Amino acid sequence: MAAEDEGGRVLVDASAFFLRDAHDVAVTLAQKRQGRFRLDASRSAFYLPCTKTLPDNTEMEATLTCGRERGKWTFYSGIGSDSGFGHSA
Repeated sequence: MAAEDEGGRVLVDASAFFLRDAHDVAVTLAQKRQGRFRLDASRSAFYLPCTKTLPDNTEMEATLTCGRERGKWTFYSGIGSDSGFGHSA
């Protein structure tokens, strides 16, 4: 809990929950020999145009950025799809 007002309403900072690699993309890339990456929290943020407060819930979207840990960047194809991913050599 980040703050509570006199009426008992609370403000919770859930930024760390939303701005995380919940799907272990960095681990999957490493397992597929696509390179060593890590989530770069300093370059990740909420995508405000798609963040909405509704009567029953809140919708949030975030842009997450992964950075290479080492090596040079080359293009390598296919991690379960036809999209290209980088490879850290």
